[in-house]
Amino acid sequence: FDGQVDFYRTYQAPFDYSTVALNKFGKNLLNRKKAAISNGTLIFSDNRQTFTSTGGGDFNIVLGKYKDFVGKTITISYDYIERKSSVGRNSFSTILLADATQITNFYVNAGNKASKTITIPENDEAENLVLRQYYGYVTSAEGDYIVIENLQVEIGNRATEWEEYKEPVVYESSSDGTVFGVEGFFPSTTL
Repeated sequence: FDGQVDFYRTYQAPFDYSTVALNKFGKNLLNRKKAAISNGTLIFSDNRQTFTSTGGGDFNIVLGKYKDFVGKTITISYDYIERKSSVGRNSFSTILLADATQITNFYVNAGNKASKTITIPENDEAENLVLRQYYGYVTSAEGDYIVIENLQVEIGNRATEWEEYKEPVVYESSSDGTVFGVEGFFPSTTL
């Protein structure tokens, strides 16, 4: 019996890891440069963003491939600083999507901190995980605006101090899965 096991182990084809890559990110997984905006302008300045309406509107940011987030717990957080609303409404919504299908939605009023933690569920058909901030409920007329600060999406079950997004670094692996030369981002690294 031992000989049969050794024979199997000797001739079993090893897995080739050379097609697998390691991606290194900072703490904040939200790349604001990828924002797709409707019905307005979105201006980023350091940790602050201002959306000015031309009549309703929202913006979407693809966070990454959905399959890379399945089973992970993420936290979305920001500070809702101020708004000008011609309809007098105060709250607006943040939506997390599997492509175009809503996973979760939460509302916040001006002057408050928003934070939502969720574990990403299985979805065999979703390609991308998308963050949408819908301003249309508050900013329904041209010139209406919303200002938020410290918008962040991070791995973990609590909101931490805001950090600027860092472009990812991709490391190739050897056929046995070894990856060389990985150095962390200061102060936080996500692999």
